[in-house]
Amino acid sequence: MLNIIRSLGNRNYGLILGFLIVLNLGCGSLMMNFFPDTYPRFALLDFEFFFDPVSAVHFWFYSLILVMSLFGINISVCTVEAFFRLLKTKTNRRRQVAALLCHLSILLALVAHLHEGLAGKSQQMRIGSRSTNLPGIGRSLTESVTMSTHPDGSLKDTQAVLAFEMLDGRSLKKIVSYNNPAIFNYGKDQVIILHGENKPVGLILTDSKGNKQTPLTFKSPLSLAGGVLILNKIFPTQHNVLFAALTWVPEKNPRKPLYLALDRRFQGHNQIIAGPNGYRFEKTIEQGMIHAMVRHNPSIPYMLVSLLLLAAGCVLLIRRPRFFI
Repeated sequence: MLNIIRSLGNRNYGLILGFLIVLNLGCGSLMMNFFPDTYPRFALLDFEFFFDPVSAVHFWFYSLILVMSLFGINISVCTVEAFFRLLKTKTNRRRQVAALLCHLSILLALVAHLHEGLAGKSQQMRIGSRSTNLPGIGRSLTESVTMSTHPDGSLKDTQAVLAFEMLDGRSLKKIVSYNNPAIFNYGKDQVIILHGENKPVGLILTDSKGNKQTPLTFKSPLSLAGGVLILNKIFPTQHNVLFAALTWVPEKNPRKPLYLALDRRFQGHNQIIAGPNGYRFEKTIEQGMIHAMVRHNPSIPYMLVSLLLLAAGCVLLIRRPRFFI
């Protein structure tokens, strides 16, 4: 029995299992490239995705679980052996302590990843101008979205200002961008922006004298002389010019559909006649909205301890310099 346990902790087996883990991860990357519609844009943290339902496309993950389980057994046996080897060593124990710390670091990292897969959660959410509930964090809304572009006009980065109302009652604001997620609870909860947009929700008109009218939105019709103006929808044309579909509801006559170009350069198309007066488009009213990945990863503290153990083991392996006079 003792020989079987020792064989499970064989270093050569551990090295082979390590290579097999890398091989399975490489197969997983290839499968994600060959079947992009099968996998989400951002990989999920929980295991449920790979088992609901079970699919042959995920063979690499099932193999990875098996190999990592064997590697976990191997490193556990190696850790126990390193502990007893340390107890037997009476002098020059630095190397033995370093080996034990490195083994504990790897074992703790495996446990952390297992905990991440079983208890971690990821979900995509839209965060707009209305307060949205974020599990484990609180409530959030988007205050503004700013997009920067390269000289050729392609998108460079998207930056959003999010307001949070935490579960403990605190209120705070955070700026998120592609490489700058909002982090909470010591890294266990994150809000990662996928992309953002400024969605038009209304417009402002001016009359023939240049006086601005009350904002017209989807939920707030505009009362004018002789009737009411209703905003039905805002849509782009083939030339990427926004148009607004309106309905003029006079006090006595039937309803009249109207279309308005939301661009001040389109003279003649950016003005309408509603009742006795004419009105010209002034500007759009926009609300920022982002598509975000909300992640919960409870294994972050374990990973931190694992890195500290590994760093301590590496420090112990550094030889002290000898100075000669």
